[in-house]
Amino acid sequence: MILVCPRDVFWQKLNDQIKTRNLKSKVALFGYLDPKELTKLFKKASAYISPSLSEGFGIPGLNAMASNIPLICSDIPTFSEIYGDASLYFDPVSAKDIAEKIKKLLTNTKTRSDLVKNGREQVKKYSWQKMAQQTLQIYESCV
Repeated sequence: MILVCPRDVFWQKLNDQIKTRNLKSKVALFGYLDPKELTKLFKKASAYISPSLSEGFGIPGLNAMASNIPLICSDIPTFSEIYGDASLYFDPVSAKDIAEKIKKLLTNTKTRSDLVKNGREQVKKYSWQKMAQQTLQIYESCV
């Protein structure tokens, strides 16, 4: 398993748990990765899993969808609003539910292909250009 997160308090907590549970041979923990390195990981990924308890928007999941990687994530309002039916959702505080969803994705080819297909469609709803145009319109309407 490969975990990627900024080198902050969360990274340190994860690193401590990996050491405590003697998982160094099974888990690789990375901090910030530049886009080229991240692209290399995405090309080899079986799934993108986001067990977040709260989120501002969810750009990493959209990046995964754009890379044809199936998404499994927390059933939190932000994710369900942004990802719609393009993700397999789990209870983020239930290790059992997370494990069941990962197993389902890895063993059910229809689930996997449906998520990839739905992800390709879902990601089309978002673009930096569209966001910039809408922001500009809001600014212009205020002046």
